[in-house]
Amino acid sequence: MTRPNYPDFVFCVQPFGVVPQWVLEFISETIETEFSSPCRTILPTLLPPWIRKKEHISYYDSDVLAYLGEKLPKDASRIIGVLPDGDLHDDQSPLLGGAGSLFYGTAVVTLWHLTDKTVYIPEGLAEFKRNLRRVVLHELGHTFANHHCHEANCLMDAEFLYTYENPAFCEACQRRISLGLGAGPALLRFALGLSFYRKGDFIRAVEFFREAVKLSPVERVSWFYLGHAYWRLGKAKKAEKCFCRALNRRSLPKTFFYE
Repeated sequence: MTRPNYPDFVFCVQPFGVVPQWVLEFISETIETEFSSPCRTILPTLLPPWIRKKEHISYYDSDVLAYLGEKLPKDASRIIGVLPDGDLHDDQSPLLGGAGSLFYGTAVVTLWHLTDKTVYIPEGLAEFKRNLRRVVLHELGHTFANHHCHEANCLMDAEFLYTYENPAFCEACQRRISLGLGAGPALLRFALGLSFYRKGDFIRAVEFFREAVKLSPVERVSWFYLGHAYWRLGKAKKAEKCFCRALNRRSLPKTFFYE
């Protein structure tokens, strides 16, 4: 199958904890080869304690994906996290090898189920790399609005993904990637700001709403929520300026802030 000319993407790899350098390099090379786009590894970090379940090493995929959204550099299109250990799970499945989010433009994979002692012999290493390539590209496929596909030999076929010899994105999945579908950096920052706003963390909300309006100054909803966050922090003057931008007015009536 001929690989299409994809748009200019920028990918990042975010290791959580200690991930072997050769694994990170292999993931970057896999992404660069598949998407013909640059991929860089950023400094390792640890997941916050509240994301990890206390009884065993396990993480909710939605929490990890949202947290990765905060780590996405402003010049990047997608970011994929790499967990050296632990299970990923959601409400439907207790064990996941990875996950991806169109909304956040984020993906995550865990090496937990791909790693065993056979990695350290040539045959085991080759199999490990094949499976790692499959899961990395599969989860990144989700960030471009690709759901699970039933086309033979497609990377988005979750049921038979590990049985295909050399899976690739089918034509339909390639088309979605070519469209570059995703939330975009401005909407991503707005979503993160809204998340903190609903939690009552108005300082962090202001931080992300400000980034959102810088990236998309004409987006009135972001200005509106930025104003609300400033108002909650007792910064009436800044709130008024934001509401003026949201309503496209030079000033507001005196009764505007009355509840």
